[in-house]
Amino acid sequence: MDQDRYIEMARKYEFMANHSTDYISLINRDYVYEMVNEEYKQARRSVGEEIEGKTVADLWGEKLFNSVIKINVDRCLNGEHFEFKAWVRYPKKSKRYFDIIYRPYSDNGGEITHALLVAHDITEKYLAVRELREQQETYKLLFENAMDGISIIDQESSKILDANYAWSQMYGYDKSDIAHMSSWDIAAEPSKVEASMKEAFREGRGYLTKRLHRKKDGTVFPVETSGAKMKVKNKNTLFVITRDTTERERAEQQLKKAHDELEIRVQERTAELLKLNLELRRNIDAIRRTEKALRESEERYRKLVETMNEGLGVLDIMGVFTYVNTSLCKMLGAVEEELIGNTLHDFMDSTNRTMLKKLAGRISRGESVSVDLEWTRKDGHPIMTTVSPRPIYNSDGEMRGTFALIADITKRKHAEDEVRQQKMVLEFKTKELEETNTALKVLLRRREEDKSELQENVVYQVKSLLSPHLQDLKINGRLSEENTKLVDLIQTRLDQIISPFAKKISGGYYKLSAREVQIASLITEGWSSKEIAEHLNISVGTVNFHRNKIRKKLSITNEKVSLSNQLRSMI
Repeated sequence: MDQDRYIEMARKYEFMANHSTDYISLINRDYVYEMVNEEYKQARRSVGEEIEGKTVADLWGEKLFNSVIKINVDRCLNGEHFEFKAWVRYPKKSKRYFDIIYRPYSDNGGEITHALLVAHDITEKYLAVRELREQQETYKLLFENAMDGISIIDQESSKILDANYAWSQMYGYDKSDIAHMSSWDIAAEPSKVEASMKEAFREGRGYLTKRLHRKKDGTVFPVETSGAKMKVKNKNTLFVITRDTTERERAEQQLKKAHDELEIRVQERTAELLKLNLELRRNIDAIRRTEKALRESEERYRKLVETMNEGLGVLDIMGVFTYVNTSLCKMLGAVEEELIGNTLHDFMDSTNRTMLKKLAGRISRGESVSVDLEWTRKDGHPIMTTVSPRPIYNSDGEMRGTFALIADITKRKHAEDEVRQQKMVLEFKTKELEETNTALKVLLRRREEDKSELQENVVYQVKSLLSPHLQDLKINGRLSEENTKLVDLIQTRLDQIISPFAKKISGGYYKLSAREVQIASLITEGWSSKEIAEHLNISVGTVNFHRNKIRKKLSITNEKVSLSNQLRSMI
């Protein structure tokens, strides 16, 4: 009866072993296979008789047996239990990743007679974990290198769970500060925080709000925020993208002020001309049409600034697109299927391809670069962009591609050129009207006298009432170096305001755009390209681009001629 029970038990164990998906083998002290299961036989593409009775060296070769397998079998026969993971290639089968277990087998007397080897195939699990790790690294790169501030906020407590480098720079906090912060710490409008959070979690995705936030030093500044709900470690959180709109709003205010001043001047001059000569009405209508075109151009530029979104493209090591977002598709006038599988070179001319090729070495070294490049849309039209590429690495630290943030600056450049040209046309027509109408000479003479009196009054107000106070503030105000520079900048701006009254400004400045005049003024004051870039919140490359355009427009072809000295000589 006991013998039957043992036979039945042995049959069950054999059934279990042969139906296991693991590779099971039993090796004796002569390194001979005494037993292998069916899964092992299938892997060897053989039958049991061809494996059982053979030595390990017969199946795996003397070199592998002596260098690896024998060492492990001996450890097991000496009573050691151990396991490890390794890649193994079976005949006629792809290389697979295994969890390999060695267990000593003892007879009834307790003597170790065999080594039991169990190999569990974990290839799919290993590859899935590795792919997940690479995806996490990619998302981490996108998170940390985004140009906008990104934060993750807990719905229940409003605590800030994490934030990227751009967010820390925007608000002035260190990474260590973030762990102890909540949305209330950065809100300059506390009464709106709770309502904003409820709105965000209600909308879920794509909402956009404008708020006032507060930096660590107490500075209050305007922002635009957008985001989406997401689950992080079983917590309801909000993924928030924050953009500082200080410079944009300042530019809009300056643009509106300039427009209002221009509107007043045109209306005054139009009224004077209508009283003296009915024939001039056609020209005045032309001026008004010019004003309308200017306002339309300004409106297009304002909308561009308000709605601008960067494009995003991910490329493999060969420079082929593997991912593009909707904004990039819109920029190039193509659908996603037309971009995926193509390279950057397919959308650029030879000049821009050469510029992109020169950046490859710097990108592979992990340098942060930003460059202005011209693309060619699907419809053949050019598009000017600012491209900021970053490398992507796999888990082994090898570069496997790049991702690039791409901002469309085409409309902005066109708008600036159109505004400048319209202004020149307006000035030309005004001058033409004044020269062709001799009947206005008496009136103009009186107007010039009034104008001189007004100019003298403005110069007196600045020199007598403003400049002494600025000088006193600079000498006795105990200002920091930065504030001293700001006082000097104010004095310089005042001098520039009254300088046209003294008839000292050269006509060379009329050739420059608004941005170029702004940069030229700072160059005249001795500011470096880096200081200008930080002050205007643009890249150093953009500053150098405008420097070269200023030289070209002022016909400064000799590189040895100092641009700052040349600009000072024009004042």
